[in-house]
Amino acid sequence: MRRSVEAARADLGAQQENLRDAQVTVAAEVARIYFELRGTQKRLDVARQNLASEDQTQQLTQLRYDAGRVTELDVQQSRARLKATEATIPPLEAARSSPPTPGVLLGQRPGALDAELKPVEVRTWAKALPIGDTAELLQRRPDVRVAERQLAAANARVGVAKSDLFPRVNVPASSASSPATSAACSTPLGSDARAWSVTPSVSWAALDFGLGQGPPARQQGAVR
Repeated sequence: MRRSVEAARADLGAQQENLRDAQVTVAAEVARIYFELRGTQKRLDVARQNLASEDQTQQLTQLRYDAGRVTELDVQQSRARLKATEATIPPLEAARSSPPTPGVLLGQRPGALDAELKPVEVRTWAKALPIGDTAELLQRRPDVRVAERQLAAANARVGVAKSDLFPRVNVPASSASSPATSAACSTPLGSDARAWSVTPSVSWAALDFGLGQGPPARQQGAVR
């Protein structure tokens, strides 16, 4: 019985760690989407700056061509670079709006965090984040703790299986009023005599001889 309770508690602990694992997964997914969105916004901003620069270069090349300083080939190459840079903007705009926003994973309606997710200047981390001891970091991982609790439950069930190798003795007792005895042995207080019945039973999985058919063999005897 004690080992069964221990196994149930270990299973409960494993389910609790599964909940924490799901929470960590959601938090990691929110962080991933957030940083991917910020990265896409930054690439889009750089692409637009490059487009403006290529447009100025193309205009200057055209003026130099009109003045007879460059050839038509230079004008065509400048225009090709301008078109190539312009072609990179639509995919970035589509990537910015295609992934789900962090608000969806946080249980909010779509678009609720649009004001907070507008393009801003993202700070660069100047130093690495402190991780601490590697062994302690592994102990904080929910999936590792889930495996540890599952192992504890399995070990407890081994103890339950070992306990089945020994016979179990149950001693239920019952009582019943006896009118005949009550008439002969009534006391001045008027209390009725009662008959007590004790029926011990012994169950042992070894008596099944490995057949696995029906409940374990049981021997009973009544003591009155």
